[in-house]
Amino acid sequence: MVLKYLTVLLAATGLLGDDIFYYSDSKKIYLQTVKASELKSRNLSSVYRNVTYYKTPQNNIVGVNQSLIVKFSDLDKFDILVQKYKLIPIKKLYSSVYLFELEKNNSIFNVCNEIYQLPYVDFAHPNFIQEVNKR
Repeated sequence: MVLKYLTVLLAATGLLGDDIFYYSDSKKIYLQTVKASELKSRNLSSVYRNVTYYKTPQNNIVGVNQSLIVKFSDLDKFDILVQKYKLIPIKKLYSSVYLFELEKNNSIFNVCNEIYQLPYVDFAHPNFIQEVNKR
């Protein structure tokens, strides 16, 4: 019983080390895993394969797969980044912004957060899949 309360307390304070976040404008944006029942109520459970859904601080639901978007401040480091993180270039989105695929055995959030810390990268985050709300 005491162990159960300690686990809940550690999870609430973020000390278990399984916080899920990404960086946006130099701030950590924390996400919560969405329960299957909530996905089912929004008809999201079977929309995409191999997608994990999360809730943002604004209660929006976003999906994450193994793709990420990276903006380089120094494109000369492109090959270094691809080799180091075993990224598969998918598409050039803008002049220095690229879409990559990540190997399945890597954590998309850990890789994005590591890449974000590199001096030659302006931003790196998962390629989020968002709900489209009709007006």
